[in-house]
Amino acid sequence: MRKLHRWMLAGAIFISPIAAAESLTSEQWGELFANSETSAQLVDGFAQYTFADNVAEFLSEVALTRPEQLLEVLTLLYLQFPDQVTLLTEIARTLGLENQAITIAAIEAGIDPTAIAEATAAGEESIAAADPVPNAPTRKDPVSAN
Repeated sequence: MRKLHRWMLAGAIFISPIAAAESLTSEQWGELFANSETSAQLVDGFAQYTFADNVAEFLSEVALTRPEQLLEVLTLLYLQFPDQVTLLTEIARTLGLENQAITIAAIEAGIDPTAIAEATAAGEESIAAADPVPNAPTRKDPVSAN
């Protein structure tokens, strides 16, 4: 009987955040953006709501209404929700942010950039040099091919 009681209590604790989870209404979105001027205020206001149900819409709204703050908001979300880095990165990519910008936001948040790097056909994404290094001239080819 005592074990049953513990299992019921554990189940109630586990299920209660799920049952309370809900998406924000348009009024709540409007209030959140109206009452927040800085990126930090915006992220702090968002942190009061359920993350999983609202993060994609939150980042989309920031991209639409405050595109100049999007990278800073992403950095602050990385800091505030370090266990959700993968999800935040996927959402940022779907919003069209470049990998370099996402990597910069991750580095500013203290996250290892290899943890969020997008894999390519050649393996992990690498930053190519702007100018290729020329081949050393030889007697056979006195002028570099590059």
